Amino acid sequence: MFKKLRNFALAFSGVVLVGLAPALMGPTGGYPSQPNFQAVNVQNGPSCCNTSTGRVPLLISNSGIPGYVLNATAAAANQRKWDTFVNGTSLISRVTNDANGAASQWLQIDRAAAVSGLSFGNATDNPTYSFLGTGALTLGGAVIISTPAAQLLVLNSTAANGPYTRWQTSGALIADMGRGAQLGGGFTAGAFGISAAASNGFEVGVNGSTTPSFRVTSAAAIQGPSSVDMTPESGTFVVTFENACTTSPTVTFAYYRIGRIVGITPTTNSGFTCTGDSTSMATSGTPVPASLRPAHHAFSPIMDGAWTDNGTDAGVEYKVLTTGGFSIAKCGAAANNCNEAGWTASGTRNFLAGTNQFTFTYTLD
Repeated sequence: MFKKLRNFALAFSGVVLVGLAPALMGPTGGYPSQPNFQAVNVQNGPSCCNTSTGRVPLLISNSGIPGYVLNATAAAANQRKWDTFVNGTSLISRVTNDANGAASQWLQIDRAAAVSGLSFGNATDNPTYSFLGTGALTLGGAVIISTPAAQLLVLNSTAANGPYTRWQTSGALIADMGRGAQLGGGFTAGAFGISAAASNGFEVGVNGSTTPSFRVTSAAAIQGPSSVDMTPESGTFVVTFENACTTSPTVTFAYYRIGRIVGITPTTNSGFTCTGDSTSMATSGTPVPASLRPAHHAFSPIMDGAWTDNGTDAGVEYKVLTTGGFSIAKCGAAANNCNEAGWTASGTRNFLAGTNQFTFTYTLD
């Protein structure tokens, strides 16, 4: 046996256990039987092998399933044996128990004329994979996380900056994702960043700004630049016109607000038709909710067809005051000729709820 293998030696001097196992079975067909070992002297040097190149390969050749087993005899029980073998077009490496009756695969390389697949670990043991060091990991293809329970974890023990991921195309930065502290430090100019905010929400920033462009807080509130509240808000408020008629009719307005934009629409009324006793159509209260009050008085375009004054159609202009007050000016035929004191102090006034209504949109700025 030694004479047959003396020309296929490792590049060191020592003893190698070489086994041929024609009866081995692949990982799906059972575990390989233990090969028969022989101690073989492997020598390095010009008297042994290929003297022209100095290379001294070890060749294990077999028509069945060639392989070898490493046996660390000083290791603990069932932690001693490591085997590697070829089964068909697959090279398989495993760890086995001492009786060779159970094994866990840790590597499989498949080939045709070229390498066609590499598999690490197994789905039974679910081992942990670690890449040590700080060098870059370059992947030429897609990363696919296929199981529903799979997670992509980016860990960093530095609390000041925290972990983050980065996307680039041909060296150009596209996006960053990281903790709120990382976003607070500003991303690279031209980047789009998403981070976990300190309030357990998340933030989005662009163009390297240290101020998030968009934020969702832990209370499910949505904020835009400069912490502008972007959370959609809707509801109704009721305007009671004490300064209009002999009675105090009311109009209910539905509203919707997103960020700094508000839209209000009159929907229902109560107490109309009424008899006018004032030249105004206003309320002495502050029925407009605080979140809808503008920084400057807001005026609607002139609306026609929903109000009557002294029995005739009246074009009107809604006014939302900074204090939360509300009034309706009567408009004449001439453009911009609207007067809050232009109503007839007698006769009937009516609001035709649900007819020719107009949604009044204004900004809070």
